[in-house]
Amino acid sequence: MAEFFQSWSPYQFTMLVMTVCITAGVIVFILSIAHYQLRALADHTALERERAQAGFALRQDLVRRGLPAAELRAALDALGPEPGGPAVADGELTAKLLQGLMACGKGMSAEDIEATVVAVAAADPATRRAVADLLEDAVENGYEGEPVFATVRAACRAAGPKADIGLRLEPEFAAR
Repeated sequence: MAEFFQSWSPYQFTMLVMTVCITAGVIVFILSIAHYQLRALADHTALERERAQAGFALRQDLVRRGLPAAELRAALDALGPEPGGPAVADGELTAKLLQGLMACGKGMSAEDIEATVVAVAAADPATRRAVADLLEDAVENGYEGEPVFATVRAACRAAGPKADIGLRLEPEFAAR
């Protein structure tokens, strides 16, 4: 082994040492970036978990107060969507929906497309997310035209506003 290194010139040995040092530096740099990203992801996940728990506790507190159904629904609607749901911004969701409708709209009349867009726009956020997933699946599988649009309109109608039956939870049952 000593003979091997003795046959090297000082320049070659210096280049070997520099190559090893640079490689080690790059590996340390990559590992430090990965470590930072993992810590940031863990912090973000913990923050989202705390937000979801706080939102759940607030909703639970509203239910425990024994408010009438209309007031409870208004308060829950004012709080926004259920925490822990998909974190897709409304603009991103709308863009995803419109892209899916455009991709599946070949051969459709303008009136049918407009009726479908109106039905999707009037749907609640959970239905809109489900329709976006449905459209994404339809695009991936090559479905298009009237069957896709009829399914989207039916999904939006099925998830329409429900009749208020005036159900009131007793405080001792709501706490469970």
